Amino acid sequence: MRSWKLPLNNGQLEASASPCHWLGISCNREGSVVRLNLTSSSLVGTLDNFPFLSLPNLAYFELSVNQLFGIIPPLIGSLSKLIYLDLSVNQFSGNIPREISLLKNIKTLHLVENQLNGSIPEEIGNLTSLTELALYTNQLVGPIPASLGNLTNLSRLYLYDNHLSGTIPIEIGNLISLTEVYMDSNKLEGSIPASLGNLSKLTVLHLFNNSLSSFIPKELGKLQSLKNLSIHSNNFTGQIPPSLGGLSSLTLLHLYGNNLSGTIPEEFESLESISALDLSQNQLTGSIPASLGYLRNLSRLYLSNNHLSGTIPKEFENLESITILDLSQNQLTGSIPASLGNLRNLSRLHLFENHLSGTIPKEFENLESITILDMSQNQLTSSIPASLDNLRNLFGLYLSENHLSGTIPKGLYISDNHLSGTIPKEFENLESITILDLSQNQLTGSIPASLGNLKNLSRLYLSKNRLSRTIPKEFENLQSITILDLSQNQLTGSIPASLGNMRNLSRLYFSENHLSGTISKEFENLESISILDLSQNQLTGSISASLGNLRNLSELYLSKNHLSGTIPKEFENLKSITTLDLSQNQLIGSIPASLGNLRNLSRLYLSGNHLSGTIPKEFENLESITILDLSQNQLTGSIPASLGNLKNLFRLYLHDNYLSGTIIKELKT
Repeated sequence: MRSWKLPLNNGQLEASASPCHWLGISCNREGSVVRLNLTSSSLVGTLDNFPFLSLPNLAYFELSVNQLFGIIPPLIGSLSKLIYLDLSVNQFSGNIPREISLLKNIKTLHLVENQLNGSIPEEIGNLTSLTELALYTNQLVGPIPASLGNLTNLSRLYLYDNHLSGTIPIEIGNLISLTEVYMDSNKLEGSIPASLGNLSKLTVLHLFNNSLSSFIPKELGKLQSLKNLSIHSNNFTGQIPPSLGGLSSLTLLHLYGNNLSGTIPEEFESLESISALDLSQNQLTGSIPASLGYLRNLSRLYLSNNHLSGTIPKEFENLESITILDLSQNQLTGSIPASLGNLRNLSRLHLFENHLSGTIPKEFENLESITILDMSQNQLTSSIPASLDNLRNLFGLYLSENHLSGTIPKGLYISDNHLSGTIPKEFENLESITILDLSQNQLTGSIPASLGNLKNLSRLYLSKNRLSRTIPKEFENLQSITILDLSQNQLTGSIPASLGNMRNLSRLYFSENHLSGTISKEFENLESISILDLSQNQLTGSISASLGNLRNLSELYLSKNHLSGTIPKEFENLKSITTLDLSQNQLIGSIPASLGNLRNLSRLYLSGNHLSGTIPKEFENLESITILDLSQNQLTGSIPASLGNLKNLFRLYLHDNYLSGTIIKELKT
């Protein structure tokens, strides 16, 4: 123990001091050590020289959440009185020693989140007093020992997130005290033993993310205490056992990502406690049982990516607790029930890629909690209800690939599709539109100057397309605009100076284009601007000192251009700035010492320029700075020692300069 490195504030131990007075140690009345608890004590070292043989009465051994490494010594088996062992969240490696099976009195064994490898010792089945076994998040391989079936007092078994293979031992069915089983995220194969149906106290069964196959055993329907059954992402086939409908305590059932076929059991109407039901990504057929509409506690229902047919049950109007309803990627037909508009808690409704017809229900105006509404790729007709504009929380409305007609509502979101061609000139007629999002498509050609006539437009997103030519001067008329995003296109020419008249503009993104010319002095009029991103273009000239007047500016990105001249001293006025990126330009001169007054600045990038002079001592005042990159310049002099006082700084780049002197103590690692 004395070889371990402990934090200084733990104090020094006198050589003559009784161990009973040491930090984390408890003794019995006879002065014998019975408990050692140094959890989260920043210990660094190994157990190689630990005095196992000197602690015959140790009952509780707790060293979790430290930085201990090396192997778990076989001598740990000498702690014959041990009841509780927790070596979790360290860096132990090697095998679990077989001698651990000598701990006949142990009830709790935690070795989680280490780097243990090898197999689980067969001898662990001798620990018949064990109530909790946790070996998760290691690198264990091989089969689960059948001997675990001897641990009849075991109530919790955690083996997840390893590389365990082979089958689930049938003997696990003997563990009648089990309440929780986590074997997920391994490489287990074969079927689920029917014997698991004997575990009458089981509340949680997690077997997901394995390679299990065959049928789901009907015997799982006998687990009347089960609340959480998650066996998704395996290779199960066959039908869903109707017996699962008898699990009246079940709150979560995840069967998605298998090869299940047949219909959804009508018996599921008895899952009165269910809140999350996910049967998606299977091969289920038939209609959706109307009886699912009576599951009053159901908050999330996923049936997507199957072969379900028929109509959407009208009875779904009774799902008062539903927040997510995903019926997408099926073969559903008929109209969308208007009564779905009564689901006041519904936040996401996915109906895309079906064969739904008819109109979009006007009643959807009542979906006051809705954030995403996706009805794309159906056969819907008629107009889009104008009342959808009143859905205050809606930020994703997807209606592409239907047969809709009429006018477009004020907020138009058709981003992230594969739309090609040019932006229609006719969009100039969308006089009431406030939001237009055409981003992440394959649009080409120029931006129509007529978009500048959309007087009510507050947000325009055209990023991630292939738009070319110049930015329309007519955009100066967009006096309601708050966000303008034209980034990641192929735009050329200069930035219109008249954009400086956009008094309400708060975010301007022009990055990753081919824009040239200078940054207009008129940008000093952007009094509401908080984010200005002109990076990765071909801008030239000096940085206008007038940008220093933008009192609300929090993020300024001008990197990867051809800007020259000096860094404006006026930037000292950017009191709200958190990110300033002027890197990879051709800037010269010294770094203004006044930048040290920017108390909110968290990231400063000046790399890849021709800056000279010294690093300002005033940078010691950058109390919020986390990243400081001054690399690849021509800086001289020494590194100010005071930089070592910047408590939040975790990245400092000074390479490729002409700095001299010593590396200050505070910056050494």
